[in-house]
Amino acid sequence: MVQITQEKVKHLLKAVDVREASGPDDVSPQVLHHGLRELAEHLCLGKNVDLRVVPVHKKKSRSHSANYKPVCGWQNLR
Repeated sequence: MVQITQEKVKHLLKAVDVREASGPDDVSPQVLHHGLRELAEHLCLGKNVDLRVVPVHKKKSRSHSANYKPVCGWQNLR
Protein backbone atom coordinates (compact mmCIF):
# COMPACT_ATOMS: atom_id res chain seq x y z
CA MET A 1 0.00 0.00 0.00
CA VAL A 2 1.11 3.53 -0.78
CA GLN A 3 0.01 6.58 1.20
CA ILE A 4 -0.92 9.32 -1.24
CA THR A 5 -0.90 12.88 0.13
CA GLN A 6 -1.80 16.20 -1.47
CA GLU A 7 1.83 17.29 -1.21
CA LYS A 8 3.03 14.21 -3.13
CA VAL A 9 0.38 14.72 -5.80
CA LYS A 10 1.26 18.42 -6.18
CA HIS A 11 4.94 17.51 -6.48
CA LEU A 12 4.17 15.01 -9.25
CA LEU A 13 1.88 17.41 -11.09
CA LYS A 14 4.52 20.16 -11.00
CA ALA A 15 6.96 17.77 -12.67
CA VAL A 16 4.66 16.96 -15.61
CA ASP A 17 6.24 18.01 -18.92
CA VAL A 18 3.56 20.12 -20.62
CA ARG A 19 5.24 19.54 -24.01
CA GLU A 20 4.40 15.82 -23.90
CA ALA A 21 1.37 14.37 -25.65
CA SER A 22 -1.63 13.09 -23.72
CA GLY A 23 -1.34 9.53 -22.48
CA PRO A 24 -3.83 6.70 -22.94
CA ASP A 25 -6.13 8.44 -20.46
CA ASP A 26 -6.50 11.41 -22.90
CA VAL A 27 -5.76 13.89 -20.10
CA SER A 28 -3.63 16.76 -21.36
CA PRO A 29 -0.38 17.27 -19.42
CA GLN A 30 -1.16 21.01 -19.48
CA VAL A 31 -4.40 20.37 -17.58
CA LEU A 32 -2.55 18.29 -14.99
CA HIS A 33 0.25 20.83 -14.57
CA HIS A 34 -1.82 24.02 -14.50
CA GLY A 35 -4.68 22.60 -12.44
CA LEU A 36 -2.53 21.05 -9.74
CA ARG A 37 -4.02 22.97 -6.82
CA GLU A 38 -7.56 22.01 -7.75
CA LEU A 39 -6.73 18.45 -8.77
CA ALA A 40 -4.45 17.42 -5.88
CA GLU A 41 -7.25 17.11 -3.32
CA HIS A 42 -9.43 15.06 -5.64
CA LEU A 43 -6.66 12.80 -6.89
CA CYS A 44 -5.32 11.71 -3.51
CA LEU A 45 -8.58 11.44 -1.53
CA GLY A 46 -6.40 10.77 1.54
CA LYS A 47 -6.61 7.00 1.07
CA ASN A 48 -4.13 4.18 0.82
CA VAL A 49 -3.95 2.84 -2.71
CA ASP A 50 -2.68 -0.46 -3.99
CA LEU A 51 -0.68 0.55 -7.08
CA ARG A 52 -0.12 -2.11 -9.70
CA VAL A 53 3.20 -1.41 -11.42
CA VAL A 54 4.13 -3.33 -14.57
CA PRO A 55 7.68 -3.49 -15.96
CA VAL A 56 7.74 -2.46 -19.65
CA HIS A 57 10.74 -3.25 -21.84
CA LYS A 58 12.50 -0.12 -23.18
CA LYS A 59 15.45 -1.25 -25.29
CA LYS A 60 18.33 -3.72 -25.74
CA SER A 61 18.50 -7.01 -23.85
CA ARG A 62 15.39 -8.24 -22.07
CA SER A 63 17.58 -10.10 -19.55
CA HIS A 64 18.89 -6.89 -17.91
CA SER A 65 16.54 -5.21 -15.42
CA ALA A 66 17.83 -1.70 -16.25
CA ASN A 67 16.21 -2.03 -19.67
CA TYR A 68 12.73 -1.88 -18.17
CA LYS A 69 10.69 1.07 -16.92
CA PRO A 70 7.92 0.87 -14.30
CA VAL A 71 4.48 1.82 -15.63
CA CYS A 72 1.31 2.30 -13.61
CA GLY A 73 -2.24 3.39 -14.46
CA TRP A 74 -1.55 7.13 -14.61
CA GLN A 75 0.78 7.44 -17.58
CA ASN A 76 1.34 11.21 -17.19
CA LEU A 77 2.08 10.96 -13.48
CA ARG A 78 5.33 9.02 -13.45
